[in-house]
Amino acid sequence: METGTLDYKKMYSHLVGAISDALDHLPFYPENKETHDLLKSALLAAEEWYISAGETKEN
Repeated sequence: METGTLDYKKMYSHLVGAISDALDHLPFYPENKETHDLLKSALLAAEEWYISAGETKEN
């Protein structure tokens, strides 16, 4: 990796891990539902973008 280049895989991995951990620790009470749904949606979107980017590189 060149100096000054961002390591997007490492950033993605760290962020997805943090979101997943937050979801695991967030009590599932009615008042937390919107927050839970937002985090879950962001996690699934990030996973889809990551998978799609890998498929694009391979093709």
